[in-house]
Amino acid sequence: NEDTNARPQLFWINAAVIAMVIMALVVSSLPSWFVFCAAAFVTTMFNYRKEYGAIWSKCAAPFLNILTMLLAVSAYIAVFNYLPERGDSMAGEVASWLVAVVPESMMRYTTLVFLLLLVLIVRAVPYQILVAMYPMLVSIGAAFGVSPVSIVAPLSAYIGLGTGVSPMTASTYVSAALSEVDMKELGTRGVGIMFVSVLAAVVLAAGAGILPV
Repeated sequence: NEDTNARPQLFWINAAVIAMVIMALVVSSLPSWFVFCAAAFVTTMFNYRKEYGAIWSKCAAPFLNILTMLLAVSAYIAVFNYLPERGDSMAGEVASWLVAVVPESMMRYTTLVFLLLLVLIVRAVPYQILVAMYPMLVSIGAAFGVSPVSIVAPLSAYIGLGTGVSPMTASTYVSAALSEVDMKELGTRGVGIMFVSVLAAVVLAAGAGILPV
């Protein structure tokens, strides 16, 4: 079937917009959300001058769903990482409690467990919640002499494999709706591929001495 939304005659114009977006993200001080919103508005208007209303209507429901989720996530992150004037944050307190009660032989591999389960975790919960747990994981690692970079860098590098097939990720969720791709099918087929990819990356990183195990 012919894709009525395809605009092959405007390929180079769209490519130029993508290049300008990358340049704006790299060299300007504009917030990323503003750059992406401006690019989305501009490309929609010149690609779909008569159909732009229908295009935006198609993604209205996903946008509202994602907005609701992000508001809830923001409240969670604020509470979880709030640092009072006297005392520790909830993340720090949880980390201290875990180190005290869980056997060292298990706790020192917390980051490795998170890495291996990363795709499944991100599929079930918004990745922002996992990122909010970084201070807790860093505190746990510090108790066993593991540097913060050795913990955060692998998680940040591999998290993209999970977000690419997660309905909890705003860009994936909205993109699937606009592309008329079934989100459930995308997740079902993609999780296995991404899990194997993370497993292979963990094995290679451990073998090269990059990942502390």
